[in-house]
Amino acid sequence: MFAYQPRSEFHWQTSQLKERFTTAKQIAQNLPGGDLSIAEQDELISLLERLRDERLCGLTLLSVSLELIARRKLLHIFSTTPVSTANRLS
Repeated sequence: MFAYQPRSEFHWQTSQLKERFTTAKQIAQNLPGGDLSIAEQDELISLLERLRDERLCGLTLLSVSLELIARRKLLHIFSTTPVSTANRLS
């Protein structure tokens, strides 16, 4: 059975986000100047803002997920580690 790899997941998620931003940047750079109406410019700006918001939301969710995984691992370590009388605090 595979163990969950949070670093691999983080790398994959960030790679996907970078790819989406690269694509959006290329599309924006290839637009001919002056050909978009005000409504089309507003639509493009709205699309880019949504992409930015999705990125922030995705990173926040990933961060929370990684923190939960780390806490579960710590809880597992502490719950399976025997405590001897020498290790107890007085």
